[in-house]
Amino acid sequence: MELRILTETQLETIYNTRMTEDFPENELKPLSMLKEGVKQGIYECYGLFGDDAESEIMGYTFFIKSGLDYLVDYLAIFKEHRSEGLGSVTLRLIREKLAHASSILVEIENPDRSADSDEWVMRTRRQRFYLRNGLIDTGVRLTCFEAPFIMLEIVPDNRGDKLLSGDEVFALYKKDLTTLISEERFHENVILDK
Repeated sequence: MELRILTETQLETIYNTRMTEDFPENELKPLSMLKEGVKQGIYECYGLFGDDAESEIMGYTFFIKSGLDYLVDYLAIFKEHRSEGLGSVTLRLIREKLAHASSILVEIENPDRSADSDEWVMRTRRQRFYLRNGLIDTGVRLTCFEAPFIMLEIVPDNRGDKLLSGDEVFALYKKDLTTLISEERFHENVILDK
């Protein structure tokens, strides 16, 4: 398995056929914003492929990039390939691909802010998956464009055991996100939960 950069056509196809099903509408950035970020070198879009050159895409992960700091913006395995262990494989591949990173943050929906019990079960299962795969709960809770998130971190190997403080995590989140949106929009739409 490997992560490969998506072509513009592959990105458009995934956005229009998969992302609209995989993510709530309020969490989807406009496709034009993603494409512009790619052009500027501040957004990277990868597909999860098998080892051979002709293999199909089985999932995707998109990053916001700010220097050596990364924010996993979207990560999903195609519905027909779920429960095959590909989510764990993708996280391992992210660790390998971003071995040079200073930080790798991941936002997940906060189960404690679920609308109902079904949503709570889904969000809790997702949270357990990430923690089982070695991500660290940073303790940071925030609301971004009305979506409640928990901030997790994939600690890069080059940082050893050094964990980021909550203030460092929030500052990096702001740095990463304001590569795509203005600081004004960030301050209007991102609230650090107490």
